[in-house]
Amino acid sequence: MFGGSSIKLARVFGIRIGVEPSWFLVLFLIIYLLTGYYGDRFEDGTAFTLAVVSALLFFASVLLHELGHAVVARRNDIGIVGIDLWMFGGVAKMERDSDSAGVEFRVAAAGPLVTLLIGAACFGAGVAIAGTSGAMDSTFFDSARSDEVLAVLGYLTFINGLLLVFNLIPAFPLDGGRIARAAIWWRTGDRAKATRLAARVGRGFSFLVMAAGVWFLLEGDVLNGVWFVFIGLFLGKAARQAEVQTALTSRIEGLRVADVMDDEPVVVPATLSLDRAWDEFFLRYGHPCSRLWTRTGASPA
Repeated sequence: MFGGSSIKLARVFGIRIGVEPSWFLVLFLIIYLLTGYYGDRFEDGTAFTLAVVSALLFFASVLLHELGHAVVARRNDIGIVGIDLWMFGGVAKMERDSDSAGVEFRVAAAGPLVTLLIGAACFGAGVAIAGTSGAMDSTFFDSARSDEVLAVLGYLTFINGLLLVFNLIPAFPLDGGRIARAAIWWRTGDRAKATRLAARVGRGFSFLVMAAGVWFLLEGDVLNGVWFVFIGLFLGKAARQAEVQTALTSRIEGLRVADVMDDEPVVVPATLSLDRAWDEFFLRYGHPCSRLWTRTGASPA
């Protein structure tokens, strides 16, 4: 069940917010890396504090991104099971898939739009503090200024810009892939075909990400290498699962329970022995189990 292994933090707009145990590993890793970055500009105590604040604000940005998806989904009558933060960012779990290309587009585009607004707000605040040139320098880590607020705003501008670009790559299950699926769905009227095409692009992109990870490893950059390989594996698995699920859904869509149930079910008494049940019911009524056992040479004995 979604959220079963996650730690509940709060409810926002009635939506359960939780964190997976893997999230803490990434949180500590980001704090460690940012402490080194800020350590080149500030004293050790200040650098650590800024690293913690920056890491938490980054994940707050991810949470707002997912809330963007969730709020728009709910406005389109799609229930939300919850939002979990984990090692690859965040995920908003919906109770069902979109029922039209328009709804799919709106839900998929909501997250990137929130990320764009966050990045723009952080950059605007940086401009207000240090002007356009100073904000640009802090965004690309070229500033030698010892302004703590500007440094954090620069990091948040950069990381949200990176998150926006990555998410808009047209590879399912990324938001860009979902937007591409919505466009193909709208054009062809076939959701299964749109999902299949977007998922295949997603699987192709996952191989590129893993190849980049291997390249990093060969260059001696173990951290980025392992990280990219894991991300590639996750994207490829998610794309494949979406493709398989859509293929199954397209086959049973529109079917009712009455279409697949037996109109006159045969009831076997609970006290009947298996050998008699085999002879008097399974063989007599041609139950699929009897045909399976006959082909394999097996018997209930």
